[in-house]
Amino acid sequence: MDGVILDSEHSIREAEVDTFKKFGIPATTELVSQYTGIRFDDEVKDIGRRFGANLSVEEVRLVQDQSMEYYYRKIVPLVPHIRETLDKLNPLYALGLATMKDEKVANLALQRLKLTAYFRAFTFADDVKNGKPNPEAFLRTAKLLNIDPKRCAVVEDSNPGFIAGKAAGMLVIARRADHNGGIDFSPADSIVEDVREIPKILASLA
Repeated sequence: MDGVILDSEHSIREAEVDTFKKFGIPATTELVSQYTGIRFDDEVKDIGRRFGANLSVEEVRLVQDQSMEYYYRKIVPLVPHIRETLDKLNPLYALGLATMKDEKVANLALQRLKLTAYFRAFTFADDVKNGKPNPEAFLRTAKLLNIDPKRCAVVEDSNPGFIAGKAAGMLVIARRADHNGGIDFSPADSIVEDVREIPKILASLA
């Protein structure tokens, strides 16, 4: 969702920096960007270890969710050309959405931007025990779609997401953008800078 469908990564980083500072952690955008694609609970635990802070995951997540509710409800836009791309993909493929955001928060953006009708299955952070790079979210989504993972493609923008997609046995299409240009794209099978390239990639495999 974030960074692939929603142009939200910059907003997320701003919100996370503000959240951690409220708990006495001198976070920076450079620091939180290292956790792109990682479930927020896992990020909180790791940052707590790095700074020797006894952070309550539940308390930190509550503050972060309150910040993200504002961004998702009011500000976060779509990735350029994503609706056009979804309109092309939807009649041809069974689409599922897997995100490391909690359902309540994610739905604020999905409903505001009228995206839910595109997808036949959803997996949110609260549906899985293990976040990326564990493949659980992708495997769960494939199961809900009743499709063999080997016949699935994942579109991702983070290295943990690429690794999770490959671990699930899926084709991995990476979206490269200004927020992730410095990451390792080597696990991906294809790289796009314009999401309108995705239908062409999938059609070439048919």
